[in-house]
Amino acid sequence: MPSPNGTLFLTVRGGNVPEVHRVSDGRFVRPLGAAVTAFTPLKGQSALVALDTGLGQSELRVLTRGGRSVRLGGVREGTVVQLAASADERHFVLGRHRSVELLDAAGRTLHRWAASSTPTELAITADQRLAFARLSDHSPSGLWQGLAWNVRTGERVSLPRPPGLCVRTCGFRNSGRPRRAAFSLCGCGA
Repeated sequence: MPSPNGTLFLTVRGGNVPEVHRVSDGRFVRPLGAAVTAFTPLKGQSALVALDTGLGQSELRVLTRGGRSVRLGGVREGTVVQLAASADERHFVLGRHRSVELLDAAGRTLHRWAASSTPTELAITADQRLAFARLSDHSPSGLWQGLAWNVRTGERVSLPRPPGLCVRTCGFRNSGRPRRAAFSLCGCGA
């Protein structure tokens, strides 16, 4: 996995301990000391990563330029499988088996929502009002469910579904920055 600026890359040694290396010469910069289970790029050539620390626990770390890391919040129960950040990085959304959480910039949980399956994609809308999760049933038909919540109140928001529309895809529109996307619903007529 390359860094957002392309100067560093992440490699796995021994099958589970990631290390940061320089792209220019492959030189070792530092170990992360735990397996990365999810990541999302941030501003300033940094990234938010979820690390599996063992015993069913995980932690979030911001990796900064030069390979330094700063822990975001405390130790969490369960494995984090998806991460997304708002455009201003004031909110983060994380997904784990059958749940989605909204965090503030310090890593504190603001809202926690139950989900029927593990999220396969997360986003915060460009206006930063909604958190969105795509849940897949992993069936051969490829059906999935989209869920959205109000970032401020935590209340579930009904997604629009015009009569006769069967939603099958979700388009994530690149807004000029990696993984900062607005979502739009697409589908097929009845």
